[in-house]
Amino acid sequence: MMKRKRSDSPEPSCVSLKSDRSLDHPRHFRDGASSPDVRPQQKKSNLSRNQLNSIFKELEHKVITLIKNELKRFRKLLSPDYPACTEREVEDEEDLHSVRDGALKITLHVLKNMNHTDFANTLHNKSVASVYQPKLKSSLREKFRRINEGISQHGSSALLNEIYTELYITEGWSGDVNNEHEVRQIETASRRPATQETPIKCNDLFKDKSI
Repeated sequence: MMKRKRSDSPEPSCVSLKSDRSLDHPRHFRDGASSPDVRPQQKKSNLSRNQLNSIFKELEHKVITLIKNELKRFRKLLSPDYPACTEREVEDEEDLHSVRDGALKITLHVLKNMNHTDFANTLHNKSVASVYQPKLKSSLREKFRRINEGISQHGSSALLNEIYTELYITEGWSGDVNNEHEVRQIETASRRPATQETPIKCNDLFKDKSI
């Protein structure tokens, strides 16, 4: 009876169906068509890594060069016979202000860790003067390069060098005339002999004549 039941079953078991369906899956994933897609990605990654190494090698060289130049400048600042900044150095200060500020903070930190607090304080004081004085000059130059003509109105300012009229200083005023009435000063000035006049141009307006 047991043999007859086994021979009369025409349908395959569920286990045989699952095993038949699972035969195609390994062939699909192990197919050789997918391997060429992986290799170019690995090659592209290697190229990017080489480019990154080259960029950082150049970056390291430039950063070290920049720090060396800043250290040379700091050494000059600590020198007792350090001269005043030239016009070119002032322009460089304006362009590299944030970079030099960062280099200064690093240098001050290292000097303090080396127990050279006196050098750090001196360098800080001189660096602040050399950095912020040109910045102040640039701010004042930008502020006073434009003025308002007549009644002040918003947006009606003009460049100073376009509307500036040369001023003339006349030497030889007498002290007693300056103490008298304003009309007497004008009358006396009109009658006295002409003296040499010194013009003041626009570019010389804020220059120190005593230098």
